[in-house]
Amino acid sequence: MNLGIDGTDAILHNNTAAGSYSRVLIEALGEYCPKEHFYIYTTRVGDRVRVTPLLTYPNVRLKECKKIWFRKWWRAYGGMAKQAKRHRVQVFHGVGGLLPMKIKNAPFPSVLTIHDLSTFLYPNEYGFWQRLRDKYRIKESLKKADRIIAISQTMRDDLLSVFKINPEQINVVYPAVDKRFCNTISPAAVDEVRARYRLPDRFVLVVSQMVEHKNVLLALKAFEILKENTDLELVMVGEKTDYYNSTIHPYAGRHGLLNRIRHINRVHSHDMAALVRAATVSAIPSRHEGFGLTIVEAQACGVPVVAADVPVLRETGGDGAVFVDPDSPEEMAEAINKIVSDDDLRTHLIERGTKNKERFSAANLAQQMMIIYRELRDNHSSSR
Repeated sequence: MNLGIDGTDAILHNNTAAGSYSRVLIEALGEYCPKEHFYIYTTRVGDRVRVTPLLTYPNVRLKECKKIWFRKWWRAYGGMAKQAKRHRVQVFHGVGGLLPMKIKNAPFPSVLTIHDLSTFLYPNEYGFWQRLRDKYRIKESLKKADRIIAISQTMRDDLLSVFKINPEQINVVYPAVDKRFCNTISPAAVDEVRARYRLPDRFVLVVSQMVEHKNVLLALKAFEILKENTDLELVMVGEKTDYYNSTIHPYAGRHGLLNRIRHINRVHSHDMAALVRAATVSAIPSRHEGFGLTIVEAQACGVPVVAADVPVLRETGGDGAVFVDPDSPEEMAEAINKIVSDDDLRTHLIERGTKNKERFSAANLAQQMMIIYRELRDNHSSSR
């Protein structure tokens, strides 16, 4: 079977949810489906460090747009789809939430994965042009898709509430956790990352977009309660935004927290697993996620998790996390304090988290996606 995948996000935007999902999916398919052939299309190669692991599989082939001036339109309009046709692709997968405009005219069915509907659900948190871009891109791609992949049951519910979609067109397929989080991370690697990013000895880690619905203020308010009774510090990873500059940072300043907070704008994807492993606790205060991969990444690293008690994080975290009211700094502060002071609870969370992350294996992802690809291929062949 010849499968085409838009790998632009996997290669150029690896720190995003779509980028991580795309790269892990391609690696999973390459490893667990050796008899199939995968054409990975990208507007440009970019960082070779990200490309090399994908090309270790003989059944994975990288195809780059050679016309520099045409790259943007090549992906969004029709060039990528035309190249897929030349390669006799039987199914095309838009793994980053985008399908080429001309894909409907292609002689093969298409699959679309949707990761995030934040600009639809929380429009006031995003700029006009970003809302407009997402509204057009996602809406048009959904119209063209023969099958839609929702990365959680919550995402499926969101899709059905925002768009008029046939429920039978949607499959829920969980992402896989990157094997770098599952592999053994040496103390030397952790120490090297700790030194390079100037991490404290003991800290609570929050990896998040700095926008309002991610609820980062919950973690700051919890730290305001904890600061006199613990040596823990707070490490936040996420690019600074207008919300960070207007709300998060000023709040920390007003409440005397700046000397207990370390903000890191960006972490290289190859460093993230060691950085998570260095944490004492991982906190996910978000009110809404498409999936909540940071929970599973922390669980895979053996780091106990405290998370907001919202449906999607319950769905992802299973029984391997402590859940707290997203409006209660007191509950989060108490949960963090219990995790660091109660060895039995900490051990229990680590054990349950390690078991929970097995639900999100690369083998499961590859198997479920191949079932969908083959079904689409067979249905398309029989209808011709």
